[in-house]
Formats: sequence, structure tokens, C-alpha cells
Amino acid sequence: MKMHVLNGGRLRMRKSVYLPEAERSETIDLPVACMLFRHGQGNVLFDTGCHPQVVDDAAARWGAMAKAMTPIAGPDDDLISELKTLGLGPDEELVVLRPVAL
Repeated sequence: MKMHVLNGGRLRMRKSVYLPEAERSETIDLPVACMLFRHGQGNVLFDTGCHPQVVDDAAARWGAMAKAMTPIAGPDDDLISELKTLGLGPDEELVVLRPVAL
């Protein structure tokens, strides 16, 4: 079995969400990691990261949650691009586990 840590984008949030003593104006950039487990019996993907469209219009995808965090991503900073580097695509047979739909 192989485990791959894949780039699912990044989020910019107020640092005080994680460190209460931080100034409210301070921000922190957090990676969104996706885990792909490849096994002879099949592939399991844990989390799908940020949808590529959130960079263009986060509020349309997330609603009010977009006020709490800002997606940060380059043109290939998404799970689909990451899967492509491994020879996989979004239409591959993957078991997907999603803790939170971002």
C-alpha cells in the first residue's frame, strides 16, 4: 500500500481562531491536505480539498462560511491536478471519504 499526501489548496484565516492571544488582524495560511491510499484492492481518497472554483467565487460554493476564510490557490493547486500527476483522474474508481465539504 502507498499513501500520497496531495495538495487540496490553502486557506487564509484569522490567526486568533487557533491562537486566541493573536491580534484579530493577523492571518495564517493553512494547507488543505488530501490523502490518497493506493492498494491492490482499490484506492481510497480521504478528503477532496477545496473545489477549484472557490478561488473565483468562494461565496457561491461556501455561502456565509466564505466570510471566515479565504481560499488561496494557483492554477494547479487542486486535487484534480494532483491526481493527474499520479496518472489518475476524477472519473477513476475511488472510494472517497469526506470529513467536511469545502
